[in-house]
Amino acid sequence: MTRRILPARAGILVAVAGLLADGSAQASGDLFEMPLESLMQMSVSVASPFEEAVRDSASSVAVLQPVDWELRGARSLEDALEQVPSVVPYASLGGASMFAIRGYANDISTRGTAMLLDGVPLNNYSYASAAYSLPFIALPLLQRVEVIRGAGSTLYGSDAFHGVVALNTWQPAAQQRAARVSLGHPRQAQGTLTGAGQWSSWQVAGGLAVTDNGDRDVVYDYVDPLTGLPGTGEWDHDEQDGAVFFNAERGDLDAGRLRLGFYVDRYDSDRFPSVGAQFYQTMLAILPASADYLRDHDLMGQRSDFRMAQARYERRVAEATEVDVHLFGWESDQLWRVDASAYPSNDELIDAGLGGCRPQTPATTWPLLCPHMQYQGTREYRSGLHLLLRHDSDDHTDWAVGGGRDWFGVQSAPVQRIGLDGTAYYDAPAPFAGEERTIDHLLLQGRTTRGALSVVYGVRWDEYSDVGDATSPRAALIWRGPDSPWTGKLQYAHAFRAPSATERYGTGTGTQQAGNFALQPETIDTLELVWQYAQGGHDTELVLFGSRWQDGIVLMQLSPTISQYQNTGKNSAHGIELTHRHVHDNWRFDATGSWVVSENDRIDTRYVGFPQYLFDLGVSRQFGNGWEIGLRERIMLDMAEGDTITTFSPLSVYVPPAAPDYYRTDLHAGWRSGKLRLALDVRNLFGRDNVMPSMLNARGGLPEPDADVVLSCEVRL
Repeated sequence: MTRRILPARAGILVAVAGLLADGSAQASGDLFEMPLESLMQMSVSVASPFEEAVRDSASSVAVLQPVDWELRGARSLEDALEQVPSVVPYASLGGASMFAIRGYANDISTRGTAMLLDGVPLNNYSYASAAYSLPFIALPLLQRVEVIRGAGSTLYGSDAFHGVVALNTWQPAAQQRAARVSLGHPRQAQGTLTGAGQWSSWQVAGGLAVTDNGDRDVVYDYVDPLTGLPGTGEWDHDEQDGAVFFNAERGDLDAGRLRLGFYVDRYDSDRFPSVGAQFYQTMLAILPASADYLRDHDLMGQRSDFRMAQARYERRVAEATEVDVHLFGWESDQLWRVDASAYPSNDELIDAGLGGCRPQTPATTWPLLCPHMQYQGTREYRSGLHLLLRHDSDDHTDWAVGGGRDWFGVQSAPVQRIGLDGTAYYDAPAPFAGEERTIDHLLLQGRTTRGALSVVYGVRWDEYSDVGDATSPRAALIWRGPDSPWTGKLQYAHAFRAPSATERYGTGTGTQQAGNFALQPETIDTLELVWQYAQGGHDTELVLFGSRWQDGIVLMQLSPTISQYQNTGKNSAHGIELTHRHVHDNWRFDATGSWVVSENDRIDTRYVGFPQYLFDLGVSRQFGNGWEIGLRERIMLDMAEGDTITTFSPLSVYVPPAAPDYYRTDLHAGWRSGKLRLALDVRNLFGRDNVMPSMLNARGGLPEPDADVVLSCEVRL
C-alpha cells in the first residue's frame, strides 16, 4: 500500500486553531445558533415511520441543519452534502447534479437516490430521478436535510436504492422570519425571504428565493476530432432560479391535524458542460483522432418548471395509535438544449474522406453528422395517496402498517434536432411519450425492545403495473445500555430499482438508444456494523459496510451507433465511514472520512470516478464580541477523471486516467449584532487547480473555478 503524506496546506486547520485559542473565551450563550444536543440524540424521521433519535435508527443517517451549511459557506445543496461521509456530488446534465453514495459513481448516478421534499417523493418516471425536474434548491428555504446512506426501499420503494435525501422547508412551528441577501464574485446573487405567523386558526409559514449565478469562465481543453490539434472552450455556468413555498397547519392530534403545502420552482441554465466525449467513445472507429465531437461548443442548458401541492391529515384514533393520510401531486415541464453547432461541417468531413454529413430521419440509424441544435425534454406528473397506521407507545413493541398508490404519467417527450438554417432534421416524440405507470404498495414496520436490546424489522411489497412486483425486507439488532454512551448496531437491508421509462422504451432514433422491455428490476443487499458514542460534547460514529448489487441496469453499446440498457451489471462495494463532532465552550470541531472500494465485477474494474479516500475536516470558533470564524478542508484521493466506459462489448472498456488529488480550503467569517448577521465566505481559499471527475463529460475531468468570494447579510424579522 502506498503511503500518502498530506501537503502542509492541509494542516492549516491546526495552525489557525492554535492562533484562535489566544482570542476571547467569553461564552456568548449560543454557538452559531447550533443546537448543543448530541448528534446521536437529534430526532430523525427519514429512516423510520416513528420519530426517533439518530442513535435509535436502523439506518446510517445524517441530519443537517442551517448552521451546518452556513458554517461552511455552502452555496447549494451539493455543497451542504459534502459533509456527509461516502457522499460525493457530481455535475449532471444542464446544470443539474447527481450524488454517488458509497462508490458506484457512473453516468446514471442520478438514478437510485430517492429525493423527498416535505415528505413528497420527487423521482420521476422518465429517468427515475429528481435531478432534472427540480435541479436547484435555495438552501435558505430549508429547515432541515436528512440523508440515508444505503438501501431505503423498505420505506420508500424503488427510488431508494443507494440512499435517500429528504429536504424539509421551514414549518410554521419554527417561526423562522428572516430576509437574506448574498452577492459574490464570480457572479453569485441570491435574495430570500422567509416568514411565519398566525392567520385565523391556521399557523402558516412561507418563503421565496431568487438566484442568479454565472460568468464562471471555466476553460477546458479538447482535441479536434478531424485534425487531432488541441483547442480550448469555455463554460460559464449561467443559471437563474426562482422558488416559492407555503406551509399551513391547524388542529392537533387529538382533534385532527391538517397540513397543507405547495412549492413552485422555475429554473433556467445555459453554457454548462454538455455530453463531452463520453457518448462518442464508440465514434473513434469513424473519427479516430478524438471523441471530442462537440469541440469548443460543448455547451448545454435546460429549462425546468416544477409545481407541487400536498395535503396531510393526522389524528390519534386510540391511545398511542395514530392515522396518517397523505395526498400529494406534482407536475414538471423540463427541456434540455444541446449545442451541436460545432459538429464537423460537410466540407470538413469530405476533406477527411469520411463522406458528407446528412440529416437524420426516423428511418435511419446513422448518427447525425450535421451541425445543429438538439432539444429533448419531458412533461410529466406524479401523484399519490398514502395511508399509515402507527402505534408508538411505552410498551415493548412499536409498529406501523401502511399502503397506497402512486400514479405516474409522461404527457409529452419531444426530441428535436434542428439544423442551423432551421431545417428539422429530426422531430418526433420519444417512445415513452404518453406512457403511464401505477405502483401499489404495502408496508409493515416494527421495533421490539427488551432491556438494552432492540430488534427492528420491516418489509415492503410493491406492485408495478408494467414490470411486476418486488419485496424489500430489512432487519437490525441495536444494543444500547440505559446509562451507556455506546450504541452498537448490526443492520441489513434489501433494495430494488425498477427500470425507468427511458430504460424500457429507449429514447428513439433521434438519440440512438433502443428500448428493452425484458429489463428486470436491479437489486442490492447491504450489511452494516455500526458503533456510536455520545457523551460530554463528543459524538462519534464508525460504520463498516458491504453491499452487493445484482442485475445492474447498464447502458451497453450494441454497435458504434446504437446502445441499449441491459441487466448485465454485477457490482460490490465495501468501506469504512467515520463521523466525529466535538463541541467545547465556543469551539466546534467536526470531521467525516471514508474509505470506499466499489467494483464492477462483470468487467473486473473499480468505479474509479469515486474517491477511494474522502475527508471533510472543519474547525470553528465564536468570540464574545459577536465574531465567528471557521476553516474547512475538503480532501479526495485516488480517483480518475471520469467513470469507466463500456464501448463495443462487455470486455471492451475505456478507463480514464487518474485525476490529481483534490484539496480545497474554505474560509468562513461572520459577525452578529442583535438581529443583523454578516458573513464572508471564500471557497478554494488558495486557488488550487482542482478537477472533479466527470460522469458525463470524460474529457480530463471538470475543472473547478478558482477562488470565489460571497458576502451575505441576514436580518431577523
